[in-house]
Amino acid sequence: MKIKLSILFLLSSLFVFANTGTIKGIIKDKDNKEHLMGVSIAIYNKEKTEMITGTITDMDGNYEIDLEPGDYHFEISYVSYKNEDLRIAIKPEETIIKNIELMETSFDLESVEIIARVSRESENLLLLDQKEATSIEEKIGAKELSRKGSSNVAAGVKKIAGVSMMGSKQLFVRGLGDRYNSVELNGLPLVSPDPTKKIIKLDMFSSNIIEYLNVQKAYSANHFADYTGALININTLDYPEEALLKFSMGSSFNNQSTGKDFTRINAEGLRYFSFDVKKRQELTPQKYWVAKKRTQEIDADFNYASYGFSKNKAMPTSDFSLTGGKLFKLKNQRKLGFLIHLSHKNKYEYKPNVIQKQINKQNIIDADFISQKYSYNSVFTSFLNLAFIPNKNNSLKYNILFLNNGEDGFNEKVGTRPDWQNGEKIATIRNAQYINYRLFVQQLKGEHQLSKPLSLHWALGLTDVKYDVPDRREIVYINPTSENKNEWVYMTLNNGNDSKRVIVNQLNKELNFNIFFKYELGKKETKGSIKVGAAGKSTTTNYHSYYYGYLFETQEGNLTLPVDIQNPDEYFTPEYLKKVRNNSSDAMGYIGESYIWAGFADFNYHFGEKITLNAGLRTEISQMSVTADMNVDDGDEKASTYKDFDLFPALNIKYAPQENMNIKLAASRTITRPSFYEKSPAYIIPEQGARQIIGNPYTKENPSNDGSYLENSHSNNIEIKWEYFPNMGEIISLGAYGKIINEPIERVSKLKGGTDITYTYQNFQDKGYATGVEFVFRKKLGSLFTGFNAAYIYTLVKTSKTNNENAEKRSLQGASPYLINADLGYELKYGKDKKYRSYISLVYNVFGKRLFSVGISGAGNQYEMPINTLDFILKNKISKKWSFDIYAKNILNAKHTIKQDVYENMQSPNEITNHIVTYQFQEGINIGFKIKYSL
Repeated sequence: MKIKLSILFLLSSLFVFANTGTIKGIIKDKDNKEHLMGVSIAIYNKEKTEMITGTITDMDGNYEIDLEPGDYHFEISYVSYKNEDLRIAIKPEETIIKNIELMETSFDLESVEIIARVSRESENLLLLDQKEATSIEEKIGAKELSRKGSSNVAAGVKKIAGVSMMGSKQLFVRGLGDRYNSVELNGLPLVSPDPTKKIIKLDMFSSNIIEYLNVQKAYSANHFADYTGALININTLDYPEEALLKFSMGSSFNNQSTGKDFTRINAEGLRYFSFDVKKRQELTPQKYWVAKKRTQEIDADFNYASYGFSKNKAMPTSDFSLTGGKLFKLKNQRKLGFLIHLSHKNKYEYKPNVIQKQINKQNIIDADFISQKYSYNSVFTSFLNLAFIPNKNNSLKYNILFLNNGEDGFNEKVGTRPDWQNGEKIATIRNAQYINYRLFVQQLKGEHQLSKPLSLHWALGLTDVKYDVPDRREIVYINPTSENKNEWVYMTLNNGNDSKRVIVNQLNKELNFNIFFKYELGKKETKGSIKVGAAGKSTTTNYHSYYYGYLFETQEGNLTLPVDIQNPDEYFTPEYLKKVRNNSSDAMGYIGESYIWAGFADFNYHFGEKITLNAGLRTEISQMSVTADMNVDDGDEKASTYKDFDLFPALNIKYAPQENMNIKLAASRTITRPSFYEKSPAYIIPEQGARQIIGNPYTKENPSNDGSYLENSHSNNIEIKWEYFPNMGEIISLGAYGKIINEPIERVSKLKGGTDITYTYQNFQDKGYATGVEFVFRKKLGSLFTGFNAAYIYTLVKTSKTNNENAEKRSLQGASPYLINADLGYELKYGKDKKYRSYISLVYNVFGKRLFSVGISGAGNQYEMPINTLDFILKNKISKKWSFDIYAKNILNAKHTIKQDVYENMQSPNEITNHIVTYQFQEGINIGFKIKYSL
C-alpha cells in the first residue's frame, strides 16, 4: 500500500510540472561581479495583485524556477541592494536564461521583505541579523565554520569571543563553566546524556548538519532563565529550495598515532560504529550487578576473560557524509520539503609518555606515573527534516535527530605510590573504559499567520538520551622485587577494590514545549511587537552504577598470584577466581524528576529610527525531586522535593546613532539550578582516576552538620556593546559586561572517614563576580579576509573556610584571564567566469593560564598553562560539482601542561615556593583531506 501511494504521489507531481517553462540564471554584484547568495525572488501574476511563488539564489548565485506558461512580474530584492522589477512571458517547455546584476545601495534590512525562506549559512546575512537584533548575540554560519576548519559545534563555538573549551566536554563562556550555560536545538532545550554535565558534548554535533550557531550572551525572556554565561542555539539544516544531493568523504593522519601500535581491551560487537553496548554488558551477566550479600559465588556464566588486550595498528581517521533534499511545489501554492543526512566519523588517538603526578602540600609525591593513553572515538549521525507549507500563512516542520557516540579508551600507567608497599614497589595500572552517549530528538514546530498583525508560534520536543558505561575494567599489578622487572603479581588491596569492574547506566527523558502569540504594532512600517506565551519542560532521570572487586583463593597478605601481565586472562579462571565482591549495598544511584512551568511577555518597540527597546518578564515555577538508592535491598528510599517560584526581568536597548552603528545595553536576572547528580546523597562511582562524589541534599532551612547546603543561585547581569558595520560582511565591536553571582555553586572537597577525600557541591555564602571586555574585528580587503577577537576576563570568588583552601579568594575554576582567536584568509577566483575558487586560511587560538582544579586539604591549586594552536585550511572548488579540501591542524603541537602550586616553606605556609608539572601530553599534528560532490 505504501509503495502504491508513493507511485501515485510521484505521478501527480509529474503531472503538475508537465508543460511548464523554466527561467534560470545567475545574480551578481554589478560592480565587482561577485555572485550573490540568498537573493530573494518573488513571482507575481501579470497584474501584480497576487504572489505565485518565490525562491532564493544558492551559494553560487544561481536560481532556477519552473512556471506554467503565462506572463509574470518578477521582483528581485537583496539586503543593501536596489530592488529590480522584471516582466517575463514564459511559453510551454521554454527555457529562459536571465542573468541579473544588482547595484549596492544603503545598509537597510527593514526595507526588504523576504518572501522566500533565506538560508542563514552565510556570514553576511548573519551579520545583518546581528545588526538588526536588539539583543546582544553572535552567530557563526556553516560557511564560516567550513572556512575556519570547524568540523563540529565544539570547534565552532571556540571561535566566538569569550568562549573556550576544556577538552570536548567542558564549556566556559566568560569564565563561567558548564552549570552557567545552556544549549538549545532549534530553539528547544537539549538535555545532556552525561550525568556530570549540564551541557551536552558539543563535539557530537557535526558541522554537516548545522545551518548556523547562535550564541546569546544576554538573557531574553523568551528562553528558560537558567543561563548566566550564554545560551548556545544549534540551528540545523532546513529543507532546500532546490533539489540537493551532496556527498563527502575524507581522512586524516596523526603523526603520533596513525600507523603506530594501538592497544585495545578485548571485546566483541560492532566497535567500528560504537553499536556494541549490549555485547559489552554481556561480559557481565546482570545478576552480578546487584548482589544480595557482600560476597557472591560466581557461576559458569561469569566471563572470566576479563583483562586480555590486543595490539593493532591505528588507522587513519575516516569521515563520510551524505545529504539530500528537495522541495515539491504542489497545487494551490502548497509545498512539501525534506532533507535527510547520514554521516559517520571516527578517529584513533595515542598520547605517549603522559606525565601524571600527585603532589601534596609538602612537595611529597603521592603518585608518580608515566602513561600510554589510547582512545578510539566514533560518532554516527542521522537527521531528517520534513516541512509542509499548505499556504503562505501556515507552515509545519518536523525534525528527527539521532546521534550515537562511543569513546573506547585504554590507559596503561607505570610508576609508584607511597601507600603501595611504602612506595618501594613499581606498579602497573591498566584502565579500560567504554562510554556510549546516545541522543534521540524529535521536534514538531508550527507557525500560523492568524491575521495581518497576529501570528501564532509553537514547538514541541521529545528527547531520549542514554549514558552507558557497560564496560570499565581496572587492574593493578605490583613488581615485588626491583631485581626482576618482568616479575609481577596481582594486587588486591582495599578488600579487592583496586582490581575491579564497573557498570554505569543512565536514561533521561525530557518533554518540552514553547508557545506564544506575536502581535505586530504599526501599519506600513513595523513599530514593534508584543509576544505573550508559555513554556514548560519535564525531565526524568534514572541513574545507577555497580562495581565489584576480585578476590583470589590463594591470597597471601596483600599480594597474590604471580602473573604474566602480557597474557593475564589465563589466570582469570574458576581455578583461581572464586568470588566476586559486590559493594552494591552502598548508595549507588538515584531517580530524579523535575518540571518547570513558565509564562512570559516580551515587548519590542522602535522609538523612531534610532532607538529600540526590548523589555521582557518571565516567571518560572520549578520543582525537583530526587530519590537516592541508599541501599538497593531495603526499598525504603524516600524522595527529597524542592520547589521554587522566580521572576526574571530582561531589558535590552539598542541605540543606532547612524545607519551602520549600534550601541546596545542589556540587563537581566538569571538562575543556576543544581542537577540531580549534585543533589543526590547517593555515592556515585566516578570515571576512572577521579575521586568519589556524593551530592548535597541539604537546604538553607535544613543545613548539614557543617552548615553547608545546596540551593538555586541567582545572578544579576549588565552589559554594554558598541557595534560598527563598515561594509557588508564586516564588523568592529567592543563590549564590556559585569555579573554578580549570589551564593555561587561550586564543587568542594571534604574528608570522609578521616582520610579519604570526597567531592561534593555547595553554595558559597557570599558573592562571586565575573567581568570583562570583548573586542571583535572582521574586515575584507579585496580577496583578503581577516578576523580577530579577544577577551579579557576577570572572575573572583571568596573561598570557604570549611574547604580548607590556602587562599581567601581566587578566580572561578576554568576561567582564563584572556582568550584570542585570529584568522587570515585569501580567496582566489580563476577559470572561465571566475567560477572556480580556492580559499587559503590560517586560524590561530590561545587561552590564558586557567585554574584547572582547586587545591584541597592544604594542597596547591592546579593550573592549565596557555596553549597556542595554529591550523592551515585550503579549500578548492575545482568544478561546479566537485570540491577538494586539504588541512593541517594543531601544527604547533604544543604541550598540554598542568602545574600545581607547592608550599615548601614551613615558616610561611601560604607562600608558593614551586610549581610542579602534574600532567602533560601532546595530541599530535593532524593532516587530512576531504572530497565533496554536489549534484
